[in-house]
Amino acid sequence: MSTIDFKASTRYYKQNKKFLKSAPLKFNLINFPFWLIAAIRRQISIMLGLSISRDEFDSRVEERLNGISDACYEFLGVDKSQTAIIKPIRFYDIADDWDIINYNKKEDKFRASKYCATVFLFSDRQLYYYDYKFSMIGPDYSEESGELFYQDITNIGVKHEEYLVEEAQSKKGGFFGKVFARLKPKTGRAVESHSVALFTFTDSPVIRARFTDMPDTRASIHGMKQLIREKRSD
Repeated sequence: MSTIDFKASTRYYKQNKKFLKSAPLKFNLINFPFWLIAAIRRQISIMLGLSISRDEFDSRVEERLNGISDACYEFLGVDKSQTAIIKPIRFYDIADDWDIINYNKKEDKFRASKYCATVFLFSDRQLYYYDYKFSMIGPDYSEESGELFYQDITNIGVKHEEYLVEEAQSKKGGFFGKVFARLKPKTGRAVESHSVALFTFTDSPVIRARFTDMPDTRASIHGMKQLIREKRSD
């Protein structure tokens, strides 16, 4: 069982899955009747508890992520007082092996079936990491931890890339032969991917943490780099 004691019902996972699969139909005058029917269906689905709203889905993801900050100490077997040099640094993003992904054009935001998060802790002599991946549509999860002496870290690499997803037609659903669009991992809309990796004396990174590219995230990476440089020179 995961260190994060998160209990969810089958209904919880079904609601999340239905929400992600309900990608909105593009609005224009030609498909207005279909767009209106789809909007009504989504609202009824939410009222009946079959699906959830965007805010509710985001709240559920955040709830899972908030549990990671405390779980990492238990999984690593360290006390908070041992790693009080600086505050823990947490990165999170959509996992690269998602099953379903949903894009909202108005918000310019992707939501997916799998997320990942990594927490870094810092003591006087070494760095600890805790990596957690979880599903929003099922009980699947994975967690991993490790520790590195500052002197053994040879490089901190940051990687930015894009991969494409296509707004492909769903095989099911629709009115009068008109099917709703959802995203599939093919070609089309660009999804940005960012990660920071720690290397030792091998070509492969010991840990690679995916993150959402935001100003405070970049500041955290710069702070982590600076601390490791200082500790290596001690």
